[in-house]
Amino acid sequence: MKRVLLVSYHCPPALNAESILVWKTLRLLADWHDVTVLTADDGGAQDGTLALPDAVAVMRRRTPRPPGRYAGRVADKLLGLAADERLLWALSGLAADIPEGAYDVLYSRSQPGASHILAWLLKLRLGLPWVAQFSDPWAFNPYHSGHTRMRSYVDGHAERQVMIHADRLIFPTREIQEMYENQYPGLQVAQRAVILPHHIVPELYDGVSDSRFDDLSGRADERVTLSYFGDFYGLRSPEPLIRAVQSLAADEPDLGSKLRLRFVGNIQGKFLPLVEESPVEILTGRLSYLESLRAMAHSSVLVLLDAPSDTGVNPFLPSKLIDYLGAMRPILGITETRGTAADVLREFGHPVIRPQDVAGIARQIAAWLECPPTGPARTPEAFHSARVVGELARVIEEASNAR
Repeated sequence: MKRVLLVSYHCPPALNAESILVWKTLRLLADWHDVTVLTADDGGAQDGTLALPDAVAVMRRRTPRPPGRYAGRVADKLLGLAADERLLWALSGLAADIPEGAYDVLYSRSQPGASHILAWLLKLRLGLPWVAQFSDPWAFNPYHSGHTRMRSYVDGHAERQVMIHADRLIFPTREIQEMYENQYPGLQVAQRAVILPHHIVPELYDGVSDSRFDDLSGRADERVTLSYFGDFYGLRSPEPLIRAVQSLAADEPDLGSKLRLRFVGNIQGKFLPLVEESPVEILTGRLSYLESLRAMAHSSVLVLLDAPSDTGVNPFLPSKLIDYLGAMRPILGITETRGTAADVLREFGHPVIRPQDVAGIARQIAAWLECPPTGPARTPEAFHSARVVGELARVIEEASNAR
């Protein structure tokens, strides 16, 4: 058992995708290693059901910023023009607070990239073996094309230090690993890399309280419910799905008696007029993570809706997709037809349609209205937490032993 210092800006009870991944990982990693988490204490949405194991110690540090919610947001936005919005957290002196000899190995997770920046500073000071895990691309994320030149330069410089100094690298998909190999030739990325996908905890889908789920489930009827879990913001828009439903409604005036939509998560204000245009009922609201898993398992169809890519390739593996697979329900994959998400969906028999193909989305929904779909009989074992976190524990052990 190794003494592991996990550096992650996001950590439960914060409610966001990265925090949930940290929670699912620590539930099992604490069985293999003695883990301490170095994380932030910056408020935001929280989920009290995401309790960490008692054996996991947590050190929290606030990010230096102006007092007041509005002033803090303005400061983050201004800093984001030139660097990672959480950079001040990484540079707040945390690296100097960690005593020598207290840990055997560093393990950092992004997003945000600030977690890796702090781990890099700790690596330079303590000389510990370092395992760096990426949930998404960082400096050259294709969805961050709007970053300023200064931001791109600063992120790129910091990311290069990670590629140089990390002893092991973990990526969620082969496509993302190849992006890093191509971006940093000569740094032997492939020789230090391992691919570990996001993972499923099958038992979490059972025995979850219904209280808030019932508020979103609506009345019991025979309608097919298409459910989307997650936020709509930026380039991630409900437009492809709503336009497809509008197209169907033009041909089938009684569509409302057959279909409804459910959006569980935040909807950015710019999308609210579009939601109001829907010809069918849309149930909206928020749930805790565990309640959302229960709601997934009770949905007719789960919708994966990704932003379109200029390249026609989506290299990402959304953690939401892995949660969907665990629910064992049919999935409508509205994503690019090339990439990891599309490959996983097709492997398990789910349709994949590009976000731009509104007519194709409408045809698939119409087919399911004629013949309601059924889900797979089991969850894919390749994504089970026991396997994925077990492999992570082995990587950490090997990195520490190679010191």
